[in-house]
Amino acid sequence: PRWKLAYKEVFCMPGTWCDVIIPDAYIKGIRGFDTEAAWALMEKNATVDGRRANVEEYIKFGYVPSPSHWGVTHTLESAYLDFSMARFAEAVGKKDKAAEYDRRALGYRNLWEPKSQFLRGKDKDGNWSKVDTFSPFTWDGKGNDDYCEGNAWQWLWHVMQDTQGLIDLFGGDANTAKRLDEFFTVHGGNATGWQEGAKNFGQYWHGNEPNNHAIYCYNFVGQPYKAAELIRRVLELEYTNDTQGISGNEDAGQMSAWYVFSALGFYPYTHAVPQYAIGTPLFDKATLNLPGGKVFMTAKNNSAENKYIQSVTINGKPWDKSWLSHAVLQSGGTIEFVMGPKPSAWGTAPDSRPFSMTPAAKK
Repeated sequence: PRWKLAYKEVFCMPGTWCDVIIPDAYIKGIRGFDTEAAWALMEKNATVDGRRANVEEYIKFGYVPSPSHWGVTHTLESAYLDFSMARFAEAVGKKDKAAEYDRRALGYRNLWEPKSQFLRGKDKDGNWSKVDTFSPFTWDGKGNDDYCEGNAWQWLWHVMQDTQGLIDLFGGDANTAKRLDEFFTVHGGNATGWQEGAKNFGQYWHGNEPNNHAIYCYNFVGQPYKAAELIRRVLELEYTNDTQGISGNEDAGQMSAWYVFSALGFYPYTHAVPQYAIGTPLFDKATLNLPGGKVFMTAKNNSAENKYIQSVTINGKPWDKSWLSHAVLQSGGTIEFVMGPKPSAWGTAPDSRPFSMTPAAKK
């Protein structure tokens, strides 16, 4: 399905997200279904127009060209879906298909415009769209734009499969961190939710999904403490117990899912990869009752001020990665966070970063 609402498919949004759901489930241990039938379904989505929009142009050019509406969005989503399909193909022994879809998963690079440092629309001849009128702050909201329900700022980070590759395009950690800081502070335009502007989240629009993962991008530049600061602010300000308690459409459960994962202290940043980006736990104690056993989570010295992780131990062993393995959740065990009032060196090393198609350079 593309967008199931209530009891039926309504085809209202881009992407065929079963191409992520099926691989993610399989990689995380949910089996017992016909993998050949599943692959045939996903490959049809990925190769025949009528499922993913303009997918035949995407295959031909490596991107969905303008003036096709939402061309940038369709390109970025197809690249991410293709990455998930590659992981599924790899897991079921389709090595050639895995390589093919991994190549397609890097299609976001075709829309990188180095001067503006945004992912921009491009026509069939390779010319940038809206040369004289481009603004990273606006979208028209009528389907005539290169971006769906967001602006160039909000779609800039939609490269969850290869965040390190995006960092390399920016020119490294420092430039990317500066760009992230700008994203979360600069104001202007018409593509942020009605609540975000008053709460000083810059261009980040928590009430809509395309950039919901962006806070966790700080884990990839060695600054997980900045993610912690923003996560706590979002948990406090974007979820309340009044009539406007959720700042946007629940959209198939994403708003609630973001809260549950982030409040526990981790988030599924890249699907079809058995990892979760670590953020900051909201609760002092939490117990997950899962099929493989219970996971007991504690956060020592936790408080509103003590939002920064100082250290992590998993089953009694130190853990300095800014990501959590799905295997821990599958098998059960203990996760202990030690919290403090100031940022620490935990999770900041290049080899502590979550998965990316492009590996982080050793320093």
